[in-house]
Amino acid sequence: LTAIPAGLFDNCTAATNFDGCFAGCSSLTAIPAGLFDNCTAATNFSDCFNYCSNLTGETPYTMVDGKKVRLWERSPENGFAKVTDHNSCFVACTGLSDYAEIPADWK
Repeated sequence: LTAIPAGLFDNCTAATNFDGCFAGCSSLTAIPAGLFDNCTAATNFSDCFNYCSNLTGETPYTMVDGKKVRLWERSPENGFAKVTDHNSCFVACTGLSDYAEIPADWK
């Protein structure tokens, strides 16, 4: 896999589990910012981008009231289900511009 199409998950509004979704896709270079915008029920992002070592740009986010809400910031207060599983979501994704902001338990 070399690219993720924008809008890939737009119709997956009831999806809850993205465990390992793109794990090991070392040729993947970017994540569309709004990839999970409509996936408000998602609670599992464990290993989602695990070892996607050539990623650059930012982690995915959704704009809520003019503010970027990252995967690790999702909560019922900002319109999302609470993410309960997220270990190793961004392992080896050190090329992401916001890698330093990712909580340790997401790496």
